[in-house]
Amino acid sequence: MTAQNSESYRLHSRRIIPNTYLVWLDDYHGSIAQLQQVVDTVETFVNIDECLDFITDQPDDIGFMITSKRYAQQHLPINNDVPQIKSVYSLSSSMTGTQQYFKINDGFADIKSICEALKQALKDDDQNAVSISFPKPIRGTSDTKKDTLHCSFMYTQILKEILLTIDFNSKHFNDFLTFCRCEFAGNDRHLRNIDKIQNEYYNRTPIWWYTYESFLYSMINTALRHMDIGIIVKMGFFVRDLHQHIAVLHAEQFNELTTSDTFTVYRGQYLSEEDFIQMKVNTNGLLAFNNFLSASKKRNVSLRFIRPKADKTDSIPVLFVMRIDPSIKRTSFANVTNISANKHEEEILFSMHSVFRIGLTKKLDDNDRIWEVELMLTSENDLELHALAENMREKTRAPTGWHRLGQLMIVLKKHDEAKQLYELLMREANEQTEKAYIWHSLGYIFYGQGNYEEAVKYYQKSIEIRREYFSADHLDLTTSYNGLGKALEYMGKYSEALDYYKKSLEIRTKCLSTADTGLAVCYHNMGGIHEIMGEYLKALEYYEKSLEIARRSLPTECLSLAVSYNDVGLVYHNVKEYSKALEYYERSLEIMKKCLPVHHPDLAGLYHNIGAVYKSMGEYSKAFEYYQKSLETREHILPANHPDLATSYNNIAGLYLSMNEYSKALEYYQKSLEIRRKSLPANHPALATSYNNIGFVYKSMEMYSKALDYFERALDTLRHSLPSDHPDIKETKEHIERVKNKLLLY
Repeated sequence: MTAQNSESYRLHSRRIIPNTYLVWLDDYHGSIAQLQQVVDTVETFVNIDECLDFITDQPDDIGFMITSKRYAQQHLPINNDVPQIKSVYSLSSSMTGTQQYFKINDGFADIKSICEALKQALKDDDQNAVSISFPKPIRGTSDTKKDTLHCSFMYTQILKEILLTIDFNSKHFNDFLTFCRCEFAGNDRHLRNIDKIQNEYYNRTPIWWYTYESFLYSMINTALRHMDIGIIVKMGFFVRDLHQHIAVLHAEQFNELTTSDTFTVYRGQYLSEEDFIQMKVNTNGLLAFNNFLSASKKRNVSLRFIRPKADKTDSIPVLFVMRIDPSIKRTSFANVTNISANKHEEEILFSMHSVFRIGLTKKLDDNDRIWEVELMLTSENDLELHALAENMREKTRAPTGWHRLGQLMIVLKKHDEAKQLYELLMREANEQTEKAYIWHSLGYIFYGQGNYEEAVKYYQKSIEIRREYFSADHLDLTTSYNGLGKALEYMGKYSEALDYYKKSLEIRTKCLSTADTGLAVCYHNMGGIHEIMGEYLKALEYYEKSLEIARRSLPTECLSLAVSYNDVGLVYHNVKEYSKALEYYERSLEIMKKCLPVHHPDLAGLYHNIGAVYKSMGEYSKAFEYYQKSLETREHILPANHPDLATSYNNIAGLYLSMNEYSKALEYYQKSLEIRRKSLPANHPALATSYNNIGFVYKSMEMYSKALDYFERALDTLRHSLPSDHPDIKETKEHIERVKNKLLLY
């Protein structure tokens, strides 16, 4: 498929730009048309109670309020504590006695002056909405390693790189305008701007449009802040045009300058308390502005954005003092003072994802609320940034920019958006090999969503084409074999999964060196199957082969190495060598904590494994501690019916059972079973586990008829998913016999 033939695809966003509300509480409703040129929605009220009911029913910020002195005197004591209202504007010459109400802005004689104040307030909001991100510092490592970042830090950088490779054309531009007309239907102000963009876009510069008072600025920055891939892709042509314009100006303005010409720019912005604390503890570390970023060469201009609100308590005013070495080529920036639609004093505009080193953080001498933070623009020689960028590029490697975009969506867990994109690419694909790649990608998406049956179908389609067009030893076939094997494994079809893993291993053994990580993946997959089937010695053999390759080939702080340690720990737990199991789990945990965000599914899984060992050792308090960590992490990141949540509920239930708290055990086992029934195939072994566990609780409660019912359900499920000689089948049969014997005594 060529980019020129690409069709736009519709991805709905919950909110493409903030819907700016204004509530007017007064018996005078004139001049609303003026206000509608500034805000999106104006709601009018004459009754205070009705007004408050409307405000408090809104899930998001209303924004602003206009009221008279008469209404304000009644309303302000309540309004000051209503979070949906940011500011109140009073149509009166004076509001004496309101100093304690920090949201009040008084002294407005007419609507025109309020409109001007609202424009400035909205501009301030845009200024403070620019998102920042930080690395995850590594504890207990050398200075050269402490700035190692987790992958999310680089998402916007990789996204920018991808968008710059896509050949957007007039069709994408027109599709964007059509999308906006649909989304902004009924909003005359935005519709007029859409017409202006359509008629004049190519007659003006991208920077002019970015700074022009329209929805473009808010839309692109809102999308980047929330990583709304659908909107970003729709605006991809504008991101490309804006970046390229900044890059051209940067070359013109700074090409001849050297390090000796280093200059300083300033940016005033409010930070959340969480971001501020993280920034302080990350001194000498890295900070990225994920959006396009404006700064001023005038210190006082930047201070205006934070000083008027210095008494605000829910955020921290920060003055960034940025040292800019003009010889740095990694980041594009330009002086846009004479190009901007709104002339500012010496404005510098940076392209998206500008990365800085954090220097000294201190309070301003003349204001103990405002903090001053030194930032130094990073260079192309920053080794940590370079390494991470390469890692992310490897994760999103694909034949075209559109396919890379799909891979990034998958990495970001934007599965629905990725599916829509690949379905579009499939409709336009001409070559069978490209179709095979798309089938495989769709299989991976369905696998990531837990829809394993659909994943199998797409992997099989990919294999069918690749067998026809590639040699029998082509490495692309091994990728599809592994994907299909994984999907079959999660469906409980272990023998079939093992067959495909063997096919993959056979090809890779022929084509790859003995130290290649691709072989380690095959050994890991086969070890996993043997472990599930209760063949622990075989599992340990394959896991150790995988670990050996990982140790030789990977850095000591690589996630793949952490996975290998975890796998070996699992087997040692199964063979009841608990100290060995904990040893390997701790090695895995040490790496994961350094490389992953706090809420990550892999950490949740490891917490679960450690908890299980402590449970086996009879240390229930320690087991509960780790099981709870696992559950809290999974609840934070997973949908309500995800199988991993079922695992957490199951584990906690097992602890309650061990402590003879049967009602609690049943409660959590039933939660686990409910999720598994909804998310797994009817013959999945995990369902059998739930049935067995519930049966065991009823047996312990001497409710033998109920116990027998659940044990028989478990046996029926296991017979459809495991070999007849599997130890789980044997154990379940024994449970049934014991319960039947108990029933005979009654």
